[in-house]
Amino acid sequence: MKRIMIIGAGKVQVPLIEAAGKEGYFTVVCDSNPDAPGVRLADAYCKVSTKDRAGLYRTAQEKKIDGIAANSEYAMLDVAYIANELGLVGNPEDAIKVLSSKSTFRELQERTGLFAPRLVRMGEQTFPVIVKPDMSSGTRGTTVVLEWNDEAEAAMQACSDMSRNGKAVIEEYMPISPETVIEGEIFIHNGQILWDGLFRSIRSKNAPMIPMTYVFPLREEKEKDLRHALEKAFRAAGVVHGEYNIEACFVKDQPFIIEINPRQGGNDLPRYVQEHCGIDYYKLLVTTSAGDDSYWESLRGYERQNNRITHHMLYPREHGRFRGVEIAEEIKDHISRTQVNVTAGDAIETAKYGSSSIGYVDLVFADSDEQIEISGRLEDLIRIEVDEA
Repeated sequence: MKRIMIIGAGKVQVPLIEAAGKEGYFTVVCDSNPDAPGVRLADAYCKVSTKDRAGLYRTAQEKKIDGIAANSEYAMLDVAYIANELGLVGNPEDAIKVLSSKSTFRELQERTGLFAPRLVRMGEQTFPVIVKPDMSSGTRGTTVVLEWNDEAEAAMQACSDMSRNGKAVIEEYMPISPETVIEGEIFIHNGQILWDGLFRSIRSKNAPMIPMTYVFPLREEKEKDLRHALEKAFRAAGVVHGEYNIEACFVKDQPFIIEINPRQGGNDLPRYVQEHCGIDYYKLLVTTSAGDDSYWESLRGYERQNNRITHHMLYPREHGRFRGVEIAEEIKDHISRTQVNVTAGDAIETAKYGSSSIGYVDLVFADSDEQIEISGRLEDLIRIEVDEA
């Protein structure tokens, strides 16, 4: 029986634990919280902090694991370290370090001739610029700065506080249309890339840093150029295995890789990739991590589905008391699933980050052009009603 260790037992790790269980693997989870939802699903629970590298390594040795995986960005360096120390499937730790730091990734892009914004030193900036935490995800803290003032100083400090290495970065501002952003769940194994997980990611007009509407499949004339840029970045970083959430777009007809996160995407994105094309990315990650290539090899002859689905996140435009969600009559026949995580009367805040969602609405389409047209208007067609606080 294969034995796989999963770092973390929180909500985002649950699909990995479930996928490993379905394969008949013996699952070991490590988390400091014995009440985390994944604990009861695992075969063995070890009360070890997900940030305790030495403790995680000892546990991996004691449990004689065949593979290791995680789904939190901060844990991926430890996944790489333990995999390398024990001779398991994984990446060089330096490859994950490059992707985990925004400044280091921008330097990699510059070295390899990939289009990217210029990193700016304090005092040398020409506005506008973007301030970001160097090591963070989910658009947390990302701020467009038009002039250097007290608010900009506060944003810089907030980004430093949010960053896992205590650093903030400043880079030149790249004007990006909310409709042109591309995301993807990119899977790599033995250095080979699976491209089925690319999709359109429409940003909120009110908060353009927040991914809001995910449209499957991707329709992009220059997709080959983007693939070439991503291949170049992965090779330069030294990545050979795992799943990566990417954000990209085209600026002046050049592919611009905004970031590559060394983990699966949030908002259940692997599930939506599976609903679109039929490939189970959770299964793919746990099986290949455990040294089982049977599912990976089966995909060579697997006939992909091509379901047209749109996943729209609900982000409040204003703060107050939640009253309900108003959905325009013209799209009701397309709705396949709705989830709202607040109830009438609950206090809600204006969305600032990708984690500010209060739910989602999913839609299905038979016609591609209709999907594109309606998906671009969902922020107006689906409205969150709010009463004054």
